Amino acid sequence: MAIESITVGADLAKALAEAHAEIHNPKTDSENPYFSSRYTSLGACRNAAVPVLAKHGVTLMQDLTTTKVANVDGQLVWATECRTLLVHVSGQGLLFGPLTLPAKEGTPQALGSSATYNRRYSFNGVTSIAASEDDDDGNVATHADANTRTPDVVPKIPQPPVHPMEAPGLPIRPTGQFGYGKKYVHMPWSVMDSSSLEWFRDQANTPPLIRDKCIAELTWRTEDRQKVDTSRALQNEVDSQSAPDDSDIPF
Repeated sequence: MAIESITVGADLAKALAEAHAEIHNPKTDSENPYFSSRYTSLGACRNAAVPVLAKHGVTLMQDLTTTKVANVDGQLVWATECRTLLVHVSGQGLLFGPLTLPAKEGTPQALGSSATYNRRYSFNGVTSIAASEDDDDGNVATHADANTRTPDVVPKIPQPPVHPMEAPGLPIRPTGQFGYGKKYVHMPWSVMDSSSLEWFRDQANTPPLIRDKCIAELTWRTEDRQKVDTSRALQNEVDSQSAPDDSDIPF
């Protein structure tokens, strides 16, 4: 998480140093029946840290918002953002975040699960709590099937088929919907105009995956035009060679 300084001073630094020396990791207290796993709940983490922070004059607060982010396919999905604020009685403070985590969908249940998962991980990061690692409670926020656990190895993302005219080594043409930008959420890659692709490619805040797909699509179109032009030139050459010689015709 990124850390933003808000008038950090000696009072807050001293209080945090003393508090962190007294905070102990909580015990694993919860079980996720869907994934046959145990984890340390947000409540247990809070009970381990908040009283110690308060003893040294530090209050911990968290702010949650919902947003949308681009997934690996470039499609916008719901997500939660959590910012965590530490405030000392002296008025000094530290703001952490935001930490952004996707949700399976935009329902209250999915967003609530993502928010709880987000708060707990943000909380533990700020307080340096090392909770149980046997932890799959957040999968309910991001996975549709709650009857199978997430595999330890991330599955390989299937790639779209190579265009018949593509030569080995050329970028694979993106398929599906562009899915980025307010006016282009449902725009297919194949009909996205080149000027818009170039605009998204050149913007500093365009996600790297979207930028790479823009570059791949523009490269594919350039290569495709070159193939068509080459094919036409060859056909014109063949046609000119097979045309009858009319130099002896008097008219």
